Amino acid sequence: MIDTNDCKPDENGVYVLSTLGTGYQGFTNTTALITTACGRELEFCIDTGSSLLLIADSALREFFPDIMVSTMAEGQSVKLTGIGDKGLVTNHFVNLPITIKTLDGGTVQIVSETHIVDQLSCNMLIGNNILRTNHMDILWACPEAGEKDVIRISTAYVPI
Repeated sequence: MIDTNDCKPDENGVYVLSTLGTGYQGFTNTTALITTACGRELEFCIDTGSSLLLIADSALREFFPDIMVSTMAEGQSVKLTGIGDKGLVTNHFVNLPITIKTLDGGTVQIVSETHIVDQLSCNMLIGNNILRTNHMDILWACPEAGEKDVIRISTAYVPI
């Protein structure tokens, strides 16, 4: 609960709140690793604010050189917003095989439609189309995983 009696909104009606003594706190992206078909590891970002799985074209060519790129039907495309200062449009995608190592040394395998973009701030971004359909949950300091931060996929735990 926030007591706004001592705080006044700015000219736009927005309350600016701060916690004394915290100052700037650095952060990192929530990431995990997949293993490609050629045995290389590729770090991906988990983004619950994204609706789609995206991969940078350069990462696709480097880590999945043999994957065939498909083009959406004539006149169809996906417009992406929230990436960079302009919306991006793509009509290229792949059915990407994703193998994720679990804490116990096993793997989880997923195949998903992945949209290709020219530029991305990370190599690959996993969004809600994968998180939701595969029942993936982000768990912080998970007791069942030895207090580690993990993604739970069914009964498997993936370190993040």
